[in-house]
Amino acid sequence: MNRLHELFLIALDVFNLATSRGFYFLPFLFAIAYLILSDDEKHKRTITFLLAPTALGMLILLSPFVGSYAEGRDYIQICRFYWTLPFDLIVAYCIADSLWKAKRPAAKAALIAVLALGVMTSTRQYNTAYPKVDIGWPWEVAANLYKVPASVEKTCDIILAEQNGEACRAAFPHDLAMYVRQYDATIMMPYGSYGEWSNSQSPCFGPINADQINLDEVEQVALEDGLDYFVLDQSKIVSGSLENYTEIKSVPDGEISYSVYERIASYQ
Repeated sequence: MNRLHELFLIALDVFNLATSRGFYFLPFLFAIAYLILSDDEKHKRTITFLLAPTALGMLILLSPFVGSYAEGRDYIQICRFYWTLPFDLIVAYCIADSLWKAKRPAAKAALIAVLALGVMTSTRQYNTAYPKVDIGWPWEVAANLYKVPASVEKTCDIILAEQNGEACRAAFPHDLAMYVRQYDATIMMPYGSYGEWSNSQSPCFGPINADQINLDEVEQVALEDGLDYFVLDQSKIVSGSLENYTEIKSVPDGEISYSVYERIASYQ
């Protein structure tokens, strides 16, 4: 029983992450109550063909089976199972139906005000892991979690200017790498996503992301991996020299400065 309880708690953690600790689930609960308490024959069909399968899906996602699957995995990825359930569709149906049936202008205005307040106080998915507005409550300007940092734009623009639109292969420090793919797909990288950071098979990953960078080691793996460019944190370079690559520009980013290195033409 202890093991089942432990797996259920894991499934519950996934639920909390997927629904911002149940915040996104509340409108669905209100929609359930609206449909069940209604005498409308159409709502009974909605319960049979839409609500019942969704409720079954919820039971499965909160079961120890999902907890067992999620154990040892990234919960953020498991959250995507919740995307398959039509919560939004059911809530939207109930909202449209209630607005349609509200005959008085005051009642419609009240419903619209409640909806507007709900939207204004909502936060994006994964709020518990990556809050976009402090703790998400309310009246703060939302920040774009996936906004490409200026340092990534500048380093990519340097490389793109050299390439004249042609694709190339480059490696970045992992704190920049995840944004490069979003900025320009012609810059191909040996690693980049969250999962690849901790267990990258690329020989470039270790030397480029080391706390103490040796340029000789970086150059060796860069040649092995066929890199046209690589970007390094200047403050971490402690030894070595380059023969086949040359620094073309430096990009300051607060207390950090990134150097962009290009493969010398005669070695390409």
